[in-house]
Amino acid sequence: MQTTEVFGVSLPLSVACFLFQFVTYHITCGFFAIVDYYKLLPNYKLHNSDHKTYSQLLPRVVFNQVVFYLPSFILLQYLGIAFCSFEPKLSVWLFVADYLFYSFLQEIIFYSGHRFLLHSKWGFQLLGHELHHTTKGSVAVSQHYMAPIDYLIEIVITNMLPFFFMKKTNIYFELFVISLNTVTGPWDHSGYKYPVGESSFAHSMHHLRSSCSFGGSAAFTDWILKTAYYFYGYTNLPKIKESSNH
Repeated sequence: MQTTEVFGVSLPLSVACFLFQFVTYHITCGFFAIVDYYKLLPNYKLHNSDHKTYSQLLPRVVFNQVVFYLPSFILLQYLGIAFCSFEPKLSVWLFVADYLFYSFLQEIIFYSGHRFLLHSKWGFQLLGHELHHTTKGSVAVSQHYMAPIDYLIEIVITNMLPFFFMKKTNIYFELFVISLNTVTGPWDHSGYKYPVGESSFAHSMHHLRSSCSFGGSAAFTDWILKTAYYFYGYTNLPKIKESSNH
């Protein structure tokens, strides 16, 4: 397996990529944790519904990432699917086209598993999705707070399976699409409203109602299949008891 040096240590490309996205994820979540703790943006906070704090959620999050996510990076490099090489070079147009195709596949995989398996009558408890729904979408780090099978479906399979359907890409592209999720995922679980987009509001609506908005950040599947919160007539988040833990 091809390696690269990280601070003088030779690591497989897959491990180096995992570490980059791992650090990116925790910097992003740490930023939101600080903003929450010191209440730096109270006017932008949609809700503060979670009763588990950043520090309470963190151990399971790190466990999932190291025990389940890291091996998936190594496996794809071993199979020659991704995280293998700095080649081939991609033009800007090809990079964009690959990104759109990856995002299209990722959204379909996520929506299908999330709605039809994890939110099925039998899957919600059996596959452990109920653990993730003990969080309410107002603490960024909760994106990776999941039971093992749930984590494999929502994170590992969702992010890794698209590479099996793509022609050969390079490490720059693969690192970009994987790392982008380490920002948009916490963004959607932070409980903040932003000047652009409404993915955080939609995902908060999903966590608080459970019956709508099953898609990811792109969420075109919710629009096509009419499962976005606005198709149900929802305009506001349900009233819930606010937590004082943050």
